[in-house]
Amino acid sequence: MQIFGKTFYITLSAIFSVELMSLLVHFYPSAGSYAFAMLAVLFLVFCIVKIEYGLLILLTELFIGSFGRLFVFELADKDISIRMVFWLIFLTVWAGRQIWFFIKKDERFLRIKEFKGNKIFHLYALLFVFIIWGLVNAFLNNTSFVNVFFDFNAWAFFILLLPIYEIFKHSEKFIDNLFQVFMAAIIWLSIKTYVLLFIFSHNIFSLMPDIYAWIRDTRIGELTQMQTGFTRIFFQSHIFVLVGVFVAAVFLLKYFQKFFKNNNKIILKEFFTKEFFVYFLLLSFFISVNLISFSRSNWMGLAAAFFLFFIIVFRLLKIKKTLYFFGIFLLSGILALFLITVTVKFPYPNSENNFNAAKLITERAKTVSGEAGVSSRWSLLPELWQEIKKAPIRGQGFGAEVTYKSSDPRVLEKNPDGFYTTYAFEWGWLDIWLKIGFFGFLIYAVLIFIIVYKIICPIIKEGKFNLDAKNGFKLSLAVGLAAIAIINFFSPYLNHPLGIGYLLLLTSLHLSFQP
Repeated sequence: MQIFGKTFYITLSAIFSVELMSLLVHFYPSAGSYAFAMLAVLFLVFCIVKIEYGLLILLTELFIGSFGRLFVFELADKDISIRMVFWLIFLTVWAGRQIWFFIKKDERFLRIKEFKGNKIFHLYALLFVFIIWGLVNAFLNNTSFVNVFFDFNAWAFFILLLPIYEIFKHSEKFIDNLFQVFMAAIIWLSIKTYVLLFIFSHNIFSLMPDIYAWIRDTRIGELTQMQTGFTRIFFQSHIFVLVGVFVAAVFLLKYFQKFFKNNNKIILKEFFTKEFFVYFLLLSFFISVNLISFSRSNWMGLAAAFFLFFIIVFRLLKIKKTLYFFGIFLLSGILALFLITVTVKFPYPNSENNFNAAKLITERAKTVSGEAGVSSRWSLLPELWQEIKKAPIRGQGFGAEVTYKSSDPRVLEKNPDGFYTTYAFEWGWLDIWLKIGFFGFLIYAVLIFIIVYKIICPIIKEGKFNLDAKNGFKLSLAVGLAAIAIINFFSPYLNHPLGIGYLLLLTSLHLSFQP
């Protein structure tokens, strides 16, 4: 597996073209329906030609698209996102292929007997039961159909489990291509973050209004002016850049293992090779983007995953070599701060001279009250908990609403009293508990724990690991899943296509690739 292969450059070029098209559609809305139709038809063609291409495109959109609204089609006053259409087309083509395989008695037909005795699939089956119960329970509680539909549609992403697993199982090169697609996507997200940081920190007014409107309308992310003048750049898709930190770290770990296998001590001339610098720069780059996002939830997940990762490193490298590795991490963090500072304070055309990256990040991490977003989240917690206690075992079904007092300026603009009613909540695990009940919540948590456990715990117990490229990719995704599970306490990801799609990827990778 390599990062900068043919698939990487094709993906990066395609992402740039599609995002540029999305920006042009923002300026010329009348072209939006044509662009949407063209992309849908092209996606259909790719799926028919080779279903693996369709899945890679579907996943690329998931990695970069946040809410999946880079392109939307308006139908009867409702917006249909390009992600929804890709999902429907892909499933339809895949189902058609499976029917054809069944008729032809092709070995690629997915048979139920393949899942017998597999505990992970048994847990998925139980989770599906509770998801269906959440849907049925919603209608038993006379919940608004609109609320149910828009709350449940993210969970429909679980249907992709079987297609993703089948493609992983029967395509040997798919993992290699997926790796390059993933890296292209997160490197693009990182570059895009830095471009926006430069534009908004240098007050390039000719670009700022339109760029801001495009990001707001497509719901790619959030741009927030901080009190110091620094602009926070946050994409929901930054969750994948967070995972990228551990992808780069695992490949650095692989490099350490290979080097120390041939050398008992560091010989600088031999140690600092091109391979080392590529992984080190990527690690610094991805860390810096997570700092720019100013997401405390992401930082908390990152910190927890770092702790888990360094237990793994210690078991594989022992104490002396782990200290070397830890020193490399510290250097990458320092370089990350340097990259941010240089971008913000670059003297042309003008710069934010009072900016101090380390101080600003420290203050952000310490702030746990007072801000509108933080206050709203804490105001929601007791109200959400009260709703859970009304039906803790069976839950209230999808679309269940909670009313709380928000400090969000957008809410206050419409409701001066601040009271806000919604079915979408920041507290991800509590949202899951409210919608599908305690046992549904418990099974989901156990499922994630077992997947992470099966990948990581053998390393910790045995102190050894075949750290080839595919194993390394799987290990980094498992550490990333642990981070997402922590983040989901404070921000919803595991009830959203971003987190669900990621979980399905890791599940299929683990089950189809057993070294």
